[in-house]
Amino acid sequence: MLSFRELNPSDAQKLLDWRTSDRISKSMKTEVEYNIKKQKIWLNSIFNDESYYAWMIQFDRVDVGLLYIHNLDLKNKKTNWGFYLGDESVSGKGIGKTIPPCLYKFLFETFHLNTVFTEVLYDNLAVIKLYLSQGAKFQPRESYVIEKGGKESLIICLSLDRKRFEMMDFRFDCETLPTFKWKANPLRDARNASTI
Repeated sequence: MLSFRELNPSDAQKLLDWRTSDRISKSMKTEVEYNIKKQKIWLNSIFNDESYYAWMIQFDRVDVGLLYIHNLDLKNKKTNWGFYLGDESVSGKGIGKTIPPCLYKFLFETFHLNTVFTEVLYDNLAVIKLYLSQGAKFQPRESYVIEKGGKESLIICLSLDRKRFEMMDFRFDCETLPTFKWKANPLRDARNASTI
């Protein structure tokens, strides 16, 4: 069963190992140095960032990946998001396709957002196809080029709006995503924003 828990400082080593593995790092737009001190500083910093939230993805209560949102903008009702599965043992079990709808449901129903954006390296075709099959649309004006590993790579931007998500009629049984440990209280802020 798929579930989510908030990150803890003790997750730093596991995240660092995942983020610096060849399988994950080749799909990330950032290059992460294998440095546990820097990883702990980064992890502590996101707990105080009101626009960033992150959860450990769990399968049968075992940590298997990371799900996160950043640039959360409750006023304009939008955010960016991403995820990866760090544990290779869950590949082929189909949980990757259930994670986006769980997040969409949470963001649209709890945060009352209108649009969610995600960015993918141009050659990550499996993930691009997954997002398109779940209602996302290309945003070519938002796509851009980065330098990674000494060469240029295109970052593809996609978005999904609330109305299109509702039309997709997903039927996944998802646990809610907790937000107790974060500096901001998004549930309170989202409720206030929805009444304005």
